[in-house]
Formats: sequence, C-alpha cells, structure tokens
Amino acid sequence: MKKTAVVLLCTMLILLSGCSHKEITKYNYLYKGENELWTAEYSLIGTGTCTKENDRLHYDNDCKEVLTVTYKNDVSELSNVQNLKIEYKIGSSGGSLTENHDSSNPLMKKTFTFQSGGKGVAVPLKDTVIKVKVIIDNDEQTLELKYVN
Repeated sequence: MKKTAVVLLCTMLILLSGCSHKEITKYNYLYKGENELWTAEYSLIGTGTCTKENDRLHYDNDCKEVLTVTYKNDVSELSNVQNLKIEYKIGSSGGSLTENHDSSNPLMKKTFTFQSGGKGVAVPLKDTVIKVKVIIDNDEQTLELKYVN
C-alpha cells in the first residue's frame, strides 16, 4: 500500500511539474492620440503562451488589432478632398490606406478602421509610441498614440 501511494504521489508531482512550464499572458492594450483635426485609437486584444519543451522556450500568440482614425469636424469639410492617405507605424510593422475621390465620388465618411490579427502578431511594448500620418491632398498631419491602459 505504501509503495502504491509513493508511486501515485510521484506521478502526480511529475504531471504537476509539467503544467508549470506553460505561462499564459493576456493582452488588452489601448493607445490613444489626437491632434487638432483627428483622433486615433489602437487596441490589441489577445493571449500569448510561453511553453518550455526540452529546455527550449516557445512563444505563440493570437491577437486582434484595430486602429480607428476619426476626423473631429463635420464630414462635409472633407467633401472636396481628392486624395486621402492614412499611414501607421508600430515598431517595424505598419500599414496604409489610400483613397482617391472626385466630384462624382466625394469623401463621405470621417472614420477609417484598420483591422488585422491572427497568430504570431508582433505585440508592442507598453512604452511604444505609435505614429499615424494623415495626408490629405499633400497636406500631412501626424498623431502620436500612447498607451493608456
């Protein structure tokens, strides 16, 4: 009976120690910024898992990113815009959106959204400053987004 108890105890210890080689991190980051004409928010929500197998660390994550850029004034002020470009940079990654308009296809929205995500997304550090550029007909404005929570 003692031998069975010792074997059972050793088995449980081995199983429990195997579970301790996995660390899960939850991400819920929000960055905000604005200038005189635009506001922007970047959010990242997801999880990261760090596991240790055969004395090697392995990291994997699954995250969703959303960047929303909004014009502060009335959308009618954008009706004569011919070229709109929004660029953003987060560390070494980023993206852009380009829209061309004319009188038959005027710009009629004031909010622009970028969505991405999946496995292996680069997660910015909390002290990262996200750069956003809004270029309207060759007039460039910048926003800096900083971590708020």
